[in-house]
Amino acid sequence: MKVLPAFFAFSLFSQVLAIPTSNSVADEVSASSELLPMVPVSPQNELERRASCTNVAKGIYATTTMQVAVIFVTAVSYPVKKFCKWRGYETCEEWASEVNEVFAWLLALSEVKKHYGEVSTYISSYSVHWTSARRSLPHDFHSEHLWALGYALNSTGYQYDSLVNLTLPSGGIKQNNDDPALISHVLMMNVRKGNGTGRDYTMLQFEDGVGQLQIPFEGSSASATSHQKRTSGKGVKISFDIGSARISMEKHVVGAAKAIATKWHTYAVEGHSNMYGFVEKVDKAALYFRTIVEMEGFGTNYESVNNCGALYEYLGEYLGTD
Repeated sequence: MKVLPAFFAFSLFSQVLAIPTSNSVADEVSASSELLPMVPVSPQNELERRASCTNVAKGIYATTTMQVAVIFVTAVSYPVKKFCKWRGYETCEEWASEVNEVFAWLLALSEVKKHYGEVSTYISSYSVHWTSARRSLPHDFHSEHLWALGYALNSTGYQYDSLVNLTLPSGGIKQNNDDPALISHVLMMNVRKGNGTGRDYTMLQFEDGVGQLQIPFEGSSASATSHQKRTSGKGVKISFDIGSARISMEKHVVGAAKAIATKWHTYAVEGHSNMYGFVEKVDKAALYFRTIVEMEGFGTNYESVNNCGALYEYLGEYLGTD
């Protein structure tokens, strides 16, 4: 795990300047274009039977046109507190550095629309293709998926050795009958910035458009070659859904990613295993997210961004500043 330079650590964990976008609650927003598929959670899916959720709806960063908000957290867990104390609190500071980096990549994906069109099979809903009688992906899905991910890494200053698509059955894989199928499993090999130490990551995509990016604990692996197994060790994974709003790499990505990582650090140290929120621009979502502290290793199970409640219902509201 890399160590933060002192000046970056100070910047990341200092209070983020937040400029209110409004002085009152906005008019109720029509959520038709922003509504995420509300996939019911299977009662048999133990991994989705998380601890109780607390509504903490608040803005954590804003500019004149966009807002980053945290909406829910799960209850405090003693094992998660241990997660941050195994090597002292600097462990979670190092984690926050990687959370910051990963959110920069995910926010960059929302900017990909500018570069290869409104009808991109990566950005648009997978279900458009998945609900066809053949239940198969378009032939260019995987190439566009890798192109988008490569663009997100390169545009944020990262290099990598390879992006490897693992072979999946034509119908994808379902871990539970009521969950969307896993349709893409990509290994991100030796991702690094400049001369820094490289790391391996895993990106999963499900048929409803929800993705998942896994950050492995130092010494463990996110590069399992089996779709059914868990990888060893602990880590953090981020479930996400990319919305329709486009954000600016120059104006929005750095501040938004830092704000999310800073708030994640605060909640992780307190022992909260899950944090839910969104990045919006002019009342439309650029990104919905859920951060998850994994204590037993990563799996390929589906992780809903809505299982504490519908995040889209909070779009367009002024939630104050933190």
